[in-house]
Amino acid sequence: MMTRTRAGIVGLVAACVLAAGVGSAWARNIDLNGAALTRTYTPLRFIAGANTVSCNVTLQLSFHSASFHKTVGALLGHVYRMNVSSCSGGSATVLAETLPWHARYAAFLGILPDIIAIKKSIVGMSLKLQPSGSVACLARSTATNPWVENLNVGAAGEIRTVTSEERNPIPLEGFLCEFAGEVAIGGTGTVTRTETGRADINVLLI
Repeated sequence: MMTRTRAGIVGLVAACVLAAGVGSAWARNIDLNGAALTRTYTPLRFIAGANTVSCNVTLQLSFHSASFHKTVGALLGHVYRMNVSSCSGGSATVLAETLPWHARYAAFLGILPDIIAIKKSIVGMSLKLQPSGSVACLARSTATNPWVENLNVGAAGEIRTVTSEERNPIPLEGFLCEFAGEVAIGGTGTVTRTETGRADINVLLI
């Protein structure tokens, strides 16, 4: 009888552990416990052909809600401000009249429940880029060619850094710009809460 009881307890514990694992693995939503993020790159690199323009860039993103579905293409919120300063190798100018830009959920990296990054795409980003000694070109992100950023998730679920993916280039528009072809945007920056300036954003699967 004691052996059967002990076996039953072990089985119950195992079932609970399995259920907990399944619940995390099948969590439908991601919660970032915050409604607005500020990303700061020092610098962000705009690479077009043999030319690179490097600038300090700050972006502010507001989420529609603290949590969102893991649905590819779901609208997360809007980038409502982008400031560019201290450029080298040329200049980058934000076309402010195109703001706000859409931020959409693209994917997560890692194996649930251990997410290592949240990938999001920015659609509508519009910049005028002019490398030193070259012509000015328009870089405009679209649903087909979005600007992709990864919110990097630490071991404890914290988000402290963001990475712009160079391997997702954006076509350039304008006179003679087709010769440069496209621009890759790369760099790693910091992430803080816009309201407080504190780096206290954490990911929770729900």
